[in-house]
Amino acid sequence: MNRKKHKTEKALIAYFDILGYQEIVKTNYVPESILIERIELITKQVHESRKFSNRVSKWKVYSFSDNFAIVINSIEAGLVLDLKELVSVLILIQYEFLAVYGFFIRGSITSGNVYVGNKFIYGEGLIKAYEIENSIAIYPRIVVDLDLINDCFQHIHRIISKSVSLNGKMYDPKDVKISNLFQFYTKLVIGFLYNEGRVDSKQIDELLKKYEDDDLITLHKDFDDQYYIDCFQSLLFYYRHLDLYDGGESMQSSRYFNFINDEEEDSILDQYVQLFLYNLTGYIITFGKNDKLLKKYLWVCHKANNTLNKIGYCNLISKSFIFEVCDLDLNCVRSDDDILNMFIRDLPE
Repeated sequence: MNRKKHKTEKALIAYFDILGYQEIVKTNYVPESILIERIELITKQVHESRKFSNRVSKWKVYSFSDNFAIVINSIEAGLVLDLKELVSVLILIQYEFLAVYGFFIRGSITSGNVYVGNKFIYGEGLIKAYEIENSIAIYPRIVVDLDLINDCFQHIHRIISKSVSLNGKMYDPKDVKISNLFQFYTKLVIGFLYNEGRVDSKQIDELLKKYEDDDLITLHKDFDDQYYIDCFQSLLFYYRHLDLYDGGESMQSSRYFNFINDEEEDSILDQYVQLFLYNLTGYIITFGKNDKLLKKYLWVCHKANNTLNKIGYCNLISKSFIFEVCDLDLNCVRSDDDILNMFIRDLPE
């Protein structure tokens, strides 16, 4: 009898789950029937995320309960592009989870050897992804493994070894940084194709237009030197393209606080901000007396403010906002946790 020979191959792995899921279940924070319905919906959404990739056949999605893994195999030829697609999808998934379904997620992206089966995944790459999510991510963020980032730099220098010209500007592979990794790589590739005569000036304009939002697909360095995906980049995308989204069917927002605008009809951007604030304040009201959980929610407050300040919602989440809406006086919180105290101190009054 001939046995099928199984082997592991190097792949990109994103692993994430719902932060505080046990507390949500134990406290019945979300009623069981609604929670099951939401888990079904988000599971379907994550499984359908593969359709946004140009390499659908290489994407595999696995899930059980509140745990999810996205695996992209055969990545050697297109590591940076595969990572960019994965990051862009996870930015949207992360914000949708929070704003629409009311769930924070925490996770990781790394690379490693795995065996990709039809119904299961096995290998040290998955173990590594779990360890990063469990021990390093800590906050409601998706951390990107620094070893993977370094692999991306090596990949770029291997396929493009010298400067290229694009629209009168020179792009040198040595100038690629973590903060501009995907946007700069796109310019390098387009310039390389043009310099090689594979595309003409008209095609360049089309490609630049196609990838004009690559500057919103970025990796951010956090206070603890970890690089993570900022899900609030989604708001910058909606802000940039309001004309594409406004005028559509309105969300059912009557159950949410109207933090933004009491008079005019809310834009899609306003609605997404309101949904986020509604869910965030609900968690703070329910679990904010727990310093360990409060620290994670205040981390979210700071990251949200950083983006909201760029699009006109200046210092929207402040100590006074949390006091008025959540009935929690942060100035009265006493803790030995230096990071929690830092988050409280740095929040606007």
